Amino acid sequence: MIVLPLISDPIRCVTPSSFVPKNRHSITKDDLIGQKFILQKMDYDRDTKLALDYYNVELNSINFSIDDQSIISMVEAGIGLGILPDLALNKLNGDINVYPFSETFTRQVALVVNKNQMTSPSVAAMVKHIESFIKDSIVKSSL
Repeated sequence: MIVLPLISDPIRCVTPSSFVPKNRHSITKDDLIGQKFILQKMDYDRDTKLALDYYNVELNSINFSIDDQSIISMVEAGIGLGILPDLALNKLNGDINVYPFSETFTRQVALVVNKNQMTSPSVAAMVKHIESFIKDSIVKSSL
């Protein structure tokens, strides 16, 4: 297998609109004391776990949701805070705030290609197209 890194996608904290961090610009450990979190069970991955572990979030303070828009709706209703990557937040909306964490957490988005198929002209063209799309669409829109 060949792993081709595509983008480093920052992970953010999603809060109700009434929530403001103590330092007014990023989420710290003090902001998360006693807070509950809402995550998508299938997105509870290594990168999200690193952030939760760093901020000492206990497993019993985590609720799971079906999808990202449901997380936004539950956060909007004040049920808890969410953790979502920037790419997911680009298409979601609600009466929420999005803050960076005081420490940087990201998820790595990569393309995995079978080593034997990489020599195929169609696979090589598709890889080139995907890399070009990421560069032209996603990276430029985040600048």
